Amino acid sequence: MKNAWIIYSSITSASRIKKICAQKSKQCIVHQTPAAMSATGCNYGIRCNQKDLPFVLDLSKELKLTIKGVYIETTNETGEVEYEKYDLPR
Repeated sequence: MKNAWIIYSSITSASRIKKICAQKSKQCIVHQTPAAMSATGCNYGIRCNQKDLPFVLDLSKELKLTIKGVYIETTNETGEVEYEKYDLPR
Protein backbone atom coordinates (compact mmCIF):
# COMPACT_ATOMS: atom_id res chain seq x y z
CA MET A 1 0.00 0.00 0.00
CA LYS A 2 1.34 3.39 -0.98
CA ASN A 3 0.67 6.58 0.90
CA ALA A 4 0.31 10.10 -0.43
CA TRP A 5 1.48 13.30 1.21
CA ILE A 6 -0.27 16.59 0.47
CA ILE A 7 1.78 19.53 1.75
CA TYR A 8 0.19 22.75 3.03
CA SER A 9 1.80 25.89 4.39
CA SER A 10 -0.02 25.74 7.73
CA ILE A 11 -1.18 23.24 10.28
CA THR A 12 -4.60 24.94 10.17
CA SER A 13 -5.12 23.94 6.53
CA ALA A 14 -3.95 20.39 7.16
CA SER A 15 -6.21 20.10 10.22
CA ARG A 16 -9.27 21.31 8.27
CA ILE A 17 -8.68 18.62 5.66
CA LYS A 18 -8.16 15.94 8.31
CA LYS A 19 -11.42 16.84 10.06
CA ILE A 20 -13.50 16.66 6.87
CA CYS A 21 -11.81 13.42 5.77
CA ALA A 22 -12.67 11.84 9.12
CA GLN A 23 -16.32 12.80 8.61
CA LYS A 24 -16.18 10.99 5.24
CA SER A 25 -14.52 7.90 6.80
CA LYS A 26 -11.18 8.58 5.13
CA GLN A 27 -8.16 8.23 7.37
CA CYS A 28 -5.69 11.09 7.16
CA ILE A 29 -2.98 12.02 9.60
CA VAL A 30 -1.45 15.48 10.08
CA HIS A 31 2.34 15.42 10.20
CA GLN A 32 5.14 17.90 10.08
CA THR A 33 6.66 17.52 6.63
CA PRO A 34 9.71 15.22 6.49
CA ALA A 35 12.94 17.05 5.66
CA ALA A 36 13.27 15.02 2.44
CA MET A 37 10.19 16.83 1.09
CA SER A 38 10.72 20.35 2.28
CA ALA A 39 13.53 22.63 1.24
CA THR A 40 11.65 25.66 2.54
CA GLY A 41 11.48 24.80 6.20
CA CYS A 42 8.59 23.89 8.44
CA ASN A 43 5.42 22.83 6.63
CA TYR A 44 2.61 20.52 7.53
CA GLY A 45 0.95 17.87 5.48
CA ILE A 46 -1.67 15.20 5.35
CA ARG A 47 -0.61 11.60 4.94
CA CYS A 48 -3.33 9.42 3.47
CA ASN A 49 -3.80 6.28 1.44
CA GLN A 50 -2.95 6.94 -2.21
CA LYS A 51 -6.44 5.81 -3.26
CA ASP A 52 -7.87 8.79 -1.31
CA LEU A 53 -5.59 11.32 -3.04
CA PRO A 54 -8.19 12.47 -5.63
CA PHE A 55 -10.71 13.12 -2.84
CA VAL A 56 -8.21 15.17 -0.80
CA LEU A 57 -7.08 17.16 -3.86
CA ASP A 58 -10.69 17.95 -4.83
CA LEU A 59 -11.51 18.94 -1.25
CA SER A 60 -8.45 21.22 -1.08
CA LYS A 61 -9.50 22.90 -4.31
CA GLU A 62 -13.08 23.32 -3.07
CA LEU A 63 -11.79 24.95 0.14
CA LYS A 64 -9.35 27.11 -1.86
CA LEU A 65 -6.35 25.78 0.08
CA THR A 66 -2.92 26.22 -1.43
CA ILE A 67 -1.08 22.95 -1.96
CA LYS A 68 2.69 23.33 -1.80
CA GLY A 69 3.42 19.85 -3.10
CA VAL A 70 2.24 16.28 -3.38
CA TYR A 71 4.43 13.22 -2.89
CA ILE A 72 3.93 9.47 -3.10
CA GLU A 73 5.61 7.56 -0.29
CA THR A 74 7.10 4.18 -1.12
CA THR A 75 9.47 1.76 0.53
CA ASN A 76 12.41 0.52 -1.52
CA GLU A 77 13.92 -2.99 -1.52
CA THR A 78 16.15 -2.18 1.46
CA GLY A 79 13.23 -0.90 3.55
CA GLU A 80 14.05 2.79 3.22
CA VAL A 81 11.18 5.23 2.76
CA GLU A 82 11.35 7.30 -0.43
CA TYR A 83 9.23 10.22 -1.64
CA GLU A 84 8.45 10.75 -5.31
CA LYS A 85 7.06 14.12 -6.39
CA TYR A 86 3.58 13.84 -7.89
CA ASP A 87 2.62 16.31 -10.60
CA LEU A 88 -0.76 17.90 -9.92
CA PRO A 89 -3.27 17.82 -12.76
CA ARG A 90 -3.88 21.25 -14.26
